[in-house]
Amino acid sequence: MLTTLRAMFGGSQEDAVVQTARNLGYNRTGGTITRILHQTIARMLKRGDLRNSFEMIVATDN
Repeated sequence: MLTTLRAMFGGSQEDAVVQTARNLGYNRTGGTITRILHQTIARMLKRGDLRNSFEMIVATDN
């Protein structure tokens, strides 16, 4: 997730989910992978690895 968002220079939560899934080798994002990636984003936001900036998710410099 961090690598994806850094390469994207941030993005919407949906863009981050889709691109991360693609980077992990998934051609489609079904309910399970989407749910897990949204949960991952929520944890990373809470932990401070990611932050919201103008409705975009960006990686922090931690």
